[in-house]
Amino acid sequence: MTLNTDDPRRDHTADANAAALAFGVLDRPRARRAIAYLDTHLSGPYGTLTTRHTGNPYMTRYISPYVMAQESLGRFRHGDGAGALGLIRTAWDHMIRKGPGTPWEEAGADGKPAVPRPGTSLAWGGHVGMAHAWSTAVPALSMHVLGVRPIADGYRRWAVEPDPIDLGWAQGDVPVPPGTLSVRWRRGAGDDSFVLTVRAPEGTAGRVAVPLLHKDRTIAVDGRIAWRNGRPSGDAGRGAHRVGDTVVFEGVRGTATFAWAG
Repeated sequence: MTLNTDDPRRDHTADANAAALAFGVLDRPRARRAIAYLDTHLSGPYGTLTTRHTGNPYMTRYISPYVMAQESLGRFRHGDGAGALGLIRTAWDHMIRKGPGTPWEEAGADGKPAVPRPGTSLAWGGHVGMAHAWSTAVPALSMHVLGVRPIADGYRRWAVEPDPIDLGWAQGDVPVPPGTLSVRWRRGAGDDSFVLTVRAPEGTAGRVAVPLLHKDRTIAVDGRIAWRNGRPSGDAGRGAHRVGDTVVFEGVRGTATFAWAG
C-alpha cells in the first residue's frame, strides 16, 4: 500500500501497510505481500521504520510505536503471529529497557527517544510523550495471545481464542462492562499438555477455542471428557466442533478449565 498518489516514488510506508493489515482490507495474498515488504524494506533494529527513504517530503523517517501496534494486530489477523511477537519483542523490549518502562510516542531511526531533533516528526520543536497510551502492544497481546475479544456489545457474549505461537504460558485480566474476564493458559514441554482456564463475569457467555497444537487430542472440561477421537463426548462436549487447529466449545459461562495431555 502506498502513502499517497502525489508521491512519484510511490512510497510504501509503514502506516499505509499496517492500517491495511489491521483493518482487514487485504485478502490473504496481498496481506502476505504487505508483511513481506514490512520485513524486507522497513524493518530496523529497533522496530519498523515509517519509510525507507531518508529524504521523503511526505513522511519523516522515524519509528512509530502507534503504527507498530496496528502492525502487530494486522500480523496476528493474517496468521503471522510469529512476526507480531517478533516485532513486540524487538520494539517494546527496547523501549522498556531504555526507560522509563512505558511505551513512547515515537523514536528516531537510531532507537533514541524522539525528543525534538532532526530525523523525527517533532523536529519543529514539539513535545513527545514517553508514556503514550496509543503506543501499547496490549491490544495485540490481549486479543490474540490471550485471545479475548467481544462478539456482542459490552462483552455480553465473548470469545477466548488464544494463539500460543512459541509461548509457554500467558495470563491476564480484561476489564469488561460486567466485571473482569480472566484467562490463563499453559502448555507443557514438547506440547505434551495444555490447560486453559476462563473465568467470566456473571450474566455473560462465550465460546472457547482450545488449541490442539497440530495433533488430535482428548479434551476434558472441568475434569469430564468432552472431546475424544475427533468428536464431542458426553454432556460436557455438547455443541463442541472442530475449527482449524482448535476445538470450539460454545455457551461457556462462569469458570471453566479445558485441558488435554499426551
